[in-house]
Amino acid sequence: MAVVALFAVFANNHANADTLQSPSCEAGCCNVSECDSIDIPVFIVDGVEVQNLNGIAPEDVLSVSVVKTPEVMKLFRPRVGGVVIIETKSKKFLKPIVERYNKMTDEQKKNRIPGQLLIR
Repeated sequence: MAVVALFAVFANNHANADTLQSPSCEAGCCNVSECDSIDIPVFIVDGVEVQNLNGIAPEDVLSVSVVKTPEVMKLFRPRVGGVVIIETKSKKFLKPIVERYNKMTDEQKKNRIPGQLLIR
């Protein structure tokens, strides 16, 4: 239900391709970084950026928050439509990353030569 409501909010703000340009950009604008911005949201699910929310069941959603602070928006330029942070019960987007990290760490521990010091 929260995901559907979230889409309704963004549908009102981003109804057509004309709104893809930053609202502060005018015809005589000379601030290239501002004019090149696109007004689309960034979706972060369980700490992982995703392109769409198709794989999330509404009953799996724990919380949804929208962040539009300037500090956070700078991290995701040129996408200036806000950051939608979704936390799920299953953590299905985060689990494969953690499993891959643990597997790589275990392999490195196995291949380590006792007393060897690696300097980068």
